[in-house]
Amino acid sequence: MQEDILNIFLNIWKEHSNDVGTAFPPAFELVHAINACMLARILSDKYDLDDEISQITCLFHDIGRIMTCKNENHAETGSILIKEILFDKIKEEDLSKISYAIFNHSNKDVEDDDRLSEFVKDVDVFNSYILGYMSDKPSCKKRLHKIADLLRYNIK
Repeated sequence: MQEDILNIFLNIWKEHSNDVGTAFPPAFELVHAINACMLARILSDKYDLDDEISQITCLFHDIGRIMTCKNENHAETGSILIKEILFDKIKEEDLSKISYAIFNHSNKDVEDDDRLSEFVKDVDVFNSYILGYMSDKPSCKKRLHKIADLLRYNIK
């Protein structure tokens, strides 16, 4: 991934890491984002996706929550913010794909025809599981096992 894009993310995180009323602790947000980016690097080829776009999308998937300190509507907010943040760093076509996937990533119950959206949902669920946050929703469990099987990871 381009170092300048990673630095943009880190600067935004630093700027908002002391905000009051965050949905999750700031350290969680940072680890969750970096883990998601690393998982994207490992898994993007298994989904037949562009490595760079996958990493950027996963890194920024919760940017709406990080910048607003609110979990509610963070995907929709993030899909707008990402266009402002990266407008001059990424081709417009790729930025539209990233924005669309960020917008949809919280809809874990809905299967989307867009592979990048599905990928971000799957990575988000697996990453949350690794960090100790797991939803009881059947759709999340299905996504968790899908990635665990790809990685040959034993779910406990």
